[in-house]
Amino acid sequence: MTQVDAVQLALANDLLGRPDQAISILRKVLALAPTDRVRFHLAYFLLREGHDQEGWRLWEHRPARVNLPRTLSFPEWTGQSVSSLLVLPEQGFGDEIMFARYVPMLRAQGIEVTLFTKPPLVRLLSALGAPTHSATGKVHIPPHDAWVLCGSLPRLVGRCESPPYLPTSPGGSGIGFIGCGNPTQVNDGARSLPPELVADILSWPDVVSLLPEHTGAKDFEDTRQIISKLEVVLSVDTAVAHLAGAMGKPCFLMLSTPGDWRWGAGGSATRWYPSHRLFRQTVRGDWSDVIPNVKAALAGLRG
Repeated sequence: MTQVDAVQLALANDLLGRPDQAISILRKVLALAPTDRVRFHLAYFLLREGHDQEGWRLWEHRPARVNLPRTLSFPEWTGQSVSSLLVLPEQGFGDEIMFARYVPMLRAQGIEVTLFTKPPLVRLLSALGAPTHSATGKVHIPPHDAWVLCGSLPRLVGRCESPPYLPTSPGGSGIGFIGCGNPTQVNDGARSLPPELVADILSWPDVVSLLPEHTGAKDFEDTRQIISKLEVVLSVDTAVAHLAGAMGKPCFLMLSTPGDWRWGAGGSATRWYPSHRLFRQTVRGDWSDVIPNVKAALAGLRG
């Protein structure tokens, strides 16, 4: 069996609800072919199952890091003592919002942090207090003691149960909703709601769409300001869910099964965002049990 076949077999076992078998397959292959591909997929399953120490170590073999051109004149941060640190973006908008929690922690240690990010996140993440710049186009990068990809920070700093780290307003009224993610994301077909369910939820009382084409938001800071005035957010697994969590805004998160690594293997809570409540499919592709549960929870929240 090739490593490609083994990874596909592991993924198939996971889809069938056998994550332990998936991990076992990848461990056996890793002993014979210790490649970045196998390490990355094993890290994914380990992190979802709560095996943080080994998972974060193997997470360093993710494609975003392995394939990154090493063109900077200063070294990658591996946890050594530094006075200044350049934090670089990776993966999607939600990943960057999630890992941005470490910027205030680094600054509290006396490290001068400079943050590079995607253009739609620049205004939003500027609230963290570090100089924040767009990573698109020609950029001038001043010398730092070291650089680091944001996705490496959990291993180097330690996973933090941080309080809200982006500003919001308490209370609010109305329900913000987003039922689809980026269609180019590999798992979007599974994580996004079908159009008929999106239309149904938008017909519920006080529910408004948070899609930028409906709100007029030009970037995530505009969306943050809209969310800050809401009572609760309903979202599938997309960047808006991370934004609501980073603000400490109540969020009902609707998840396909199996869920992404960051949401854990089960349960209705997530260690990353205390204000979240998770609603999981019991059968892959079937939202019929999720939507009524969300509707009932909304009724309970609002009395």
